[in-house]
Amino acid sequence: MNEAVWYKKQIEQLGEALWQMQQQFRTLQDYRKDNQRLWNDNAAYEINGRYLNPHEKSYEQILQALQQQQTLLQKVHTLLTSVERHIVEISELSEEISRLLGITQEELQRSYSNYDMFITYHLEAKSGLREVYQLINQANKACN
Repeated sequence: MNEAVWYKKQIEQLGEALWQMQQQFRTLQDYRKDNQRLWNDNAAYEINGRYLNPHEKSYEQILQALQQQQTLLQKVHTLLTSVERHIVEISELSEEISRLLGITQEELQRSYSNYDMFITYHLEAKSGLREVYQLINQANKACN
C-alpha cells in the first residue's frame, strides 16, 4: 500500500509542478510580448535568438515529457491499486482454502480410521464364515 500512496503523492506533486511551470512560462511569454516593442535592438535580437526562443521550444518538449510522465504515473497508480485489491482477494481465498484443507484433512483421518475398522470387521466376518459354513453343513447332515 505504501507504493500506491507514494505514486499518488508523486502524481500530485508533478501536477502542481506542471501548473507552476505553465504559469511561469505564460508570465514570461506575456512579459516578452509586452516588451517586444521596447526591445527592438541588436541585443534583444541576440537574446531572443540565443536564449528565449530556444527556451520556448525546450519548454514545450519538457512540458510534453512531464505530462507523459504524469500519465504513466497515473497508470502505475491504477495498476498498484488493482494489485492491492487482488492481494486482499488472494489473502481471503488463501484463508478459505486453508480452512477447507483443515476440514478435508480431518475427514481424511476419519476415513482412514473407518477403513481400519472395516478391515478389522471384515477379517472377523471372514473368519466367522468358516464356522457358519461348518454349522450349515452340520445342520444339513442332521436333516438328511
